[in-house]
Amino acid sequence: MKIIYNYLQRLLPVGYVELEYLESTGTQWIDTGVNANSNLRVKTKIYTPQIANALFGARKAVYSQSFLVLRYSTSPYWFRTDYGSSGYEFNNAGETWHEIDKNKNLTYFDGTLINTATAQTFSTSIPLTIFAMNTDGTVGGHANMRLAYMKIYDNDNLIRNFIPCYRYLDGVEGLYDIVGKQFFTNQGTGRFIRGKEINSGNLLNLSKFVRGYPSNTGFDKATKRTFTQNTYIQGIASNNYYSPTTVSNIDITEQTVTIYGQSGYGIAFVAGLKPNCTYKMYCQRTSAQGVYVMYYANDGTFLSSTNLGFTYSECTFTTISDFAYAIIDFVPTNQTTAVFSNIALHESVN
Repeated sequence: MKIIYNYLQRLLPVGYVELEYLESTGTQWIDTGVNANSNLRVKTKIYTPQIANALFGARKAVYSQSFLVLRYSTSPYWFRTDYGSSGYEFNNAGETWHEIDKNKNLTYFDGTLINTATAQTFSTSIPLTIFAMNTDGTVGGHANMRLAYMKIYDNDNLIRNFIPCYRYLDGVEGLYDIVGKQFFTNQGTGRFIRGKEINSGNLLNLSKFVRGYPSNTGFDKATKRTFTQNTYIQGIASNNYYSPTTVSNIDITEQTVTIYGQSGYGIAFVAGLKPNCTYKMYCQRTSAQGVYVMYYANDGTFLSSTNLGFTYSECTFTTISDFAYAIIDFVPTNQTTAVFSNIALHESVN
């Protein structure tokens, strides 16, 4: 299970986890939705092995209305940059990260101007692709490549700012455009390989999500709770009644809670929620299972509970203004095995 806080300024909206890079294996590609023309600029950072592939771009035909960058597999040239009806091959060996700035007819490679092509004017209806090239609607030259970022400008206006990430709810990888606020996913086959998650300090696993639990002695609705650390609460109902024997067959991972429970009794985790703060929570469930937030005073007195009332697989809720501890309770509505998966909690969603 993970709880995701927004303490740091994040580029992505709630529900997306930023990655250091997105890696293709030779079958994946992304359609940028931006048609090749003579006024484009692409800035990107890539890593590619010494094999022939297309890094990004589109063209009408070979050396015709072209805007793309290729990687070669053999010497004496390792890369090629195409613009309109021209192409330029250049040597920059070494399997390492490179920054490319293809600004209309100018191509910069790792900060050095490599080529100045003849100025031309052209416009197409052929969208640029990433991790491959688009030749008049046919996508080929699929790359084995890592991409750290990509920005696309048209007439010097930023129209795409792609951030590698994955969507937490279903785990799908892709590029999120923070300009158009749109998620672009694989149009090929297979799946992208994920780089390391960025801002990992905002991604807390279950051991950090749990802040404490009530002592394991005779509880009822009126009994105050004493909070200690590093486990979960087994057999608690949303009205604070406690019966640990009602829940069994517990299986917990960083993202999933699986339990067999009596109707109305579940398993809960003490969460570091703040008073009067808005959160968005994600949780896929096997059926109409309940998820509750329960509030306690500093001395352990039960205050109240709130049914999060999920719509589809997400909900937004605001905590009450005065409490010391809060738990999130996953409760079966029938006496059956309940599975709560893809659990994530995001702070300060306004």
